[in-house]
Amino acid sequence: MFETKFFGFKCIKELYLKDDDLKEINELCANSALEEKRLCVPISSIRELLVKKANKDGLIGHFGELTTFGTMSEHFYWPHMRMDLHHICKRFLVCRMAKSKVSPHGPYTPLPIPTFLWMDISMDFVLGLPRPKDNLLHTLPIRCYVGKSLRSWKERLPYIEFAYNRVVNTTTYQSPFELVYRFNPLTPLDLLHFPYVSFRLSEDGRSKAQFVKKFHEKAQSHIEKKGRTI
Repeated sequence: MFETKFFGFKCIKELYLKDDDLKEINELCANSALEEKRLCVPISSIRELLVKKANKDGLIGHFGELTTFGTMSEHFYWPHMRMDLHHICKRFLVCRMAKSKVSPHGPYTPLPIPTFLWMDISMDFVLGLPRPKDNLLHTLPIRCYVGKSLRSWKERLPYIEFAYNRVVNTTTYQSPFELVYRFNPLTPLDLLHFPYVSFRLSEDGRSKAQFVKKFHEKAQSHIEKKGRTI
């Protein structure tokens, strides 16, 4: 079961004061810097720690820096985030090992575009894996997750399957979860509880949100009245 714990929040608030880029956002949001509902992470080792935890603990998996950026940017923000992730992922030995070094010798034969779910299913046969106790046959290429002990693949499979189905596909621009269920499931990052919730919002932002809400309600009322006269 996934769970989440928010630690070191007081430490993060102190680091905001030393970060020139996030200091202003922190002051506007009363010591809890948020950028479009994303936690602003100040300059510190916390940035690299978040990336490592997301990759190693099964949330993102080792699917490359673009996927890492897409998922991390849903929940966190800091200036030049994409460039920092590039340098961090470049140092990950597992990510470098998982990336294929051999390019295709030529273009692949294009497959027919499916018109509904599970229309076309393909599979590869992998031999030599240790047999689990429940004779599970559902497998994924998880060599970069199980480490040197191949017997741990059964325990790692649920986390890797979740990560694979949660990340955005570069062809469809949607995750497998979105294609099947029309939404992405919650992750541990979605369950984060920020302290001092009632004090972290900018009053200017709150007023603007209330104005926009009333503006939309007024527009909906006009649409309803117009519909009655037609």
